[in-house]
Amino acid sequence: MIKRFDQQGIGPESLPIANGVEFTEQAGVGSSMKRRLAVWSLVGFIVACGWALFVMAMPPQTAFGILRSHPLRTIIEITAPASLLRPLKYYWFILLNALIYSMVGLGTELLRRNSSRHLSN
Repeated sequence: MIKRFDQQGIGPESLPIANGVEFTEQAGVGSSMKRRLAVWSLVGFIVACGWALFVMAMPPQTAFGILRSHPLRTIIEITAPASLLRPLKYYWFILLNALIYSMVGLGTELLRRNSSRHLSN
C-alpha cells in the first residue's frame, strides 16, 4: 500500500519516505504464507529427523538391508526425497529434506493463491 504525504515523516508501521511517498506494509498479507512455509519446512525437518533416528537405532546390517531392497525404501524415498542423493551426512540429509519440503510448500502455496484468485473472479 502506498500513501502520499506532504510532510516528511515516518509512521509507526511504515518504511522510510522517498520523495513524499511512504511505503507501508499491510499487516497479515504475507505473514500467513510465511507461516505456512515455515510449517512445511518444519514438517520436512521432523520427517527427516524421524527417518535418521529410525536408521540410527537399527543394527548396521539390518539398516543396510532395508535401505537396499526393502519396500520401506520406497516410503523413505517418497517422504524424504533427500535420500535420493547419496552419500549424505545425516545433518545434510535433514537440512536438505527441510529445504525440499519448503520448495514443495512454496509451489503449493503459489498454486493455492492463484486458484483462489481465479475462483473469486
